[in-house]
Amino acid sequence: MGAKDEALMAALVAQTRETIERQSQRGPPPRLYPHTARVTSYAPWWAQRMATRSEAETRILVAGRQSGKTSWAGFEVLRIACERPGSYSAVLAPTYPIAQTAIDRLRGLCAEIPGTVWKEQKKRFLLPNGSRIAVFSADREDAVRGPTIDGALWIDEGAYLSERAYEAALGALASGNGRVIVTTTPAGKNWVYQEFTSEDAENARFRFRSADSPYSNKARLRRLRKKMSADKAAQEFDAVFVDDLLLAFPDVSALFVASLPERGGERDLRWVLGLDLGKERDWLVVTAMNKYGEAQVLGRWRHLKWTESVPRLVAMSRDREALVVLDHGAGGGYGGVLIDFLEAEGVSVLPVKTGVVGTKAQIVEQCRADVQWERIHVLENEHSPQLRHELTTFQGLKRVLRGQEVMVYEGPQLEGEHDDCVISLCLANWGRVHGWSGPEEEVEDLRDFLPRQGPRNRPTFGATGGWSSFGGSSGGYRFGAPGRAL
Repeated sequence: MGAKDEALMAALVAQTRETIERQSQRGPPPRLYPHTARVTSYAPWWAQRMATRSEAETRILVAGRQSGKTSWAGFEVLRIACERPGSYSAVLAPTYPIAQTAIDRLRGLCAEIPGTVWKEQKKRFLLPNGSRIAVFSADREDAVRGPTIDGALWIDEGAYLSERAYEAALGALASGNGRVIVTTTPAGKNWVYQEFTSEDAENARFRFRSADSPYSNKARLRRLRKKMSADKAAQEFDAVFVDDLLLAFPDVSALFVASLPERGGERDLRWVLGLDLGKERDWLVVTAMNKYGEAQVLGRWRHLKWTESVPRLVAMSRDREALVVLDHGAGGGYGGVLIDFLEAEGVSVLPVKTGVVGTKAQIVEQCRADVQWERIHVLENEHSPQLRHELTTFQGLKRVLRGQEVMVYEGPQLEGEHDDCVISLCLANWGRVHGWSGPEEEVEDLRDFLPRQGPRNRPTFGATGGWSSFGGSSGGYRFGAPGRAL
């Protein structure tokens, strides 16, 4: 952290302490009400009240998770809409799953204002004074380009929103006097950090930790901290901008498509199934991808026994004559058991070890590049919102291991958050790029990167239409592709 950052944080800490001392002498906090109705369900604590009193054109609230930033912003947008009859306000979130949290908060507040209507299809609130509050997802970066915002523009979880989407939304404020609210938990030093540290006189900055909120569970926070690195905990709970954290997939606007090309007349599409295994509370996710990078999430389930999951996976593989890429795991584990099951059914398997930092980094970085350069596309279906959400929260963290700087990739290490869909996509893409091409140079153990044929009907050396192998046993190196003569 540089001198400028330290000075800024010191000033914020001093301001916070002064506020706490003043509030402790004032007694119970006053209730805040919108202009036309009493909303008694919202009881702000001192940091929320401090942010409400600001007259700045842009208010940036960077806070730890579950500290009340969404409740505060929802009330502020509603208050401004009530005070400005006939105004237009907008809520912009990275994805609709994230936007749904904002919608739920607003619906709870609006329930106390008689005459307020929520239009589910158009995703907007209609207030009795003629004001409107519309909700948008940044899946389309120009989603807020059309309307003129003269109420409030609320950017929720801004750190996971692309800068281009933010700039496009700001254009809707050009001809009005709307106010801007940005709420987020940090995710590295992106555009939110630039706005937060800006010297613009119209920017007001607020920062508070999860532990500052009177509604936080202090015991649970302590337990959660022990489940993640110090850097990650500083970001998630202390709202610290950590230098070494970055978003692995900062822009997925071109990844999802409404349809894929028809390829019914083409026989050899080289399908790959990326399989991320669910353990205990996690999900088992299967993503299919062909040689053109056209993918779809086929299934996502949990709490099924292996005897139920294996037949389903075998059927998915046979339906597309697909290669299955899955995590072998350290010492076998779940992956090793499943490989044995699948190979016993004649399924070709490419085992990889995502538990190895370098291997996982290669797999993720291959997918990052292919998403960035639009070499892969995912068909929209019922699983797309979950995949989109996981992509927006999947992060890389720089670490030094054995004297060498490496990038460690992972999703949020918090209860209720998952990265199974992301890993499944990365595995499918890895198989698309490497699974059908045979061995590559400078690979420590080719057996970890080449598909293996199941023990039944295993082709012998030089067999036509199958694998060519040498070494005689299952540990030998294999060249070529399953089902295709060299």
